[in-house]
Amino acid sequence: MVILLLVYTPTYSHAVEIAEGKVTAKALNIRSGPGLSYDKVDVVYKGEYVSIQVTDDMPYETGEADGYVWEYVLTPNGIYGYCAIKYLEISGP
Repeated sequence: MVILLLVYTPTYSHAVEIAEGKVTAKALNIRSGPGLSYDKVDVVYKGEYVSIQVTDDMPYETGEADGYVWEYVLTPNGIYGYCAIKYLEISGP
């Protein structure tokens, strides 16, 4: 018997990279929304990079929640989600 678990992760047609972030935490959870109560959709590890994205049709505003500032990112695995920027070394424009 095979059980398939699907997690909905929204993707947006107009997402554009505005910066790059190098993960500084041992493991950084990527979530479906900007806060700790949202489902974990991916994990990115120390030394890996995420692409910080911006789009005009995002359902959530980036900003503060649960004591962190959150940004919308694209992971090396091709997953879109949100992460706390406290654990990123940001470079780019």
